[in-house]
Amino acid sequence: MSRTMSHKGEIMMDATDKIEREIVECLRAAGLRLRHDKSATRLIDDLKVVLGAISLKRQCVIFTVTAPIRRRAKTTATMERIMRDGLSDEVCDTVHGNQIQIRRVSSISEIMPRALGFVHNPASDVALIFSLAEAQLRKPNNMEK
Repeated sequence: MSRTMSHKGEIMMDATDKIEREIVECLRAAGLRLRHDKSATRLIDDLKVVLGAISLKRQCVIFTVTAPIRRRAKTTATMERIMRDGLSDEVCDTVHGNQIQIRRVSSISEIMPRALGFVHNPASDVALIFSLAEAQLRKPNNMEK
């Protein structure tokens, strides 16, 4: 890989990380309580790896899981299967005692993250999580490229 390609990849990663942090801050500002414990972080990271292997050109998959995560490994495996088997536009289900939602967002900028995951408390408004995250993904100043 050439130095230019590596540098471009690093810039894209930095932009993606910045956008993801902005989305999390937007959700916090709206009073939504997200979970960042070890189990939540592992589930999110594992599913991001899965989604990284799936071709998502100009798309992002947003997923939510209600805490507490009762069976993390089994929940992750089931969600992974749903994602690999050809994700429809939206999935709402209960998996091993946890409410999950998965939504595909199309026609976004190339610099947007390909996966966003959130573990939230049961009282959190999932529709608001999706609405705010999608609005940030489609924000005009983020749509360049």
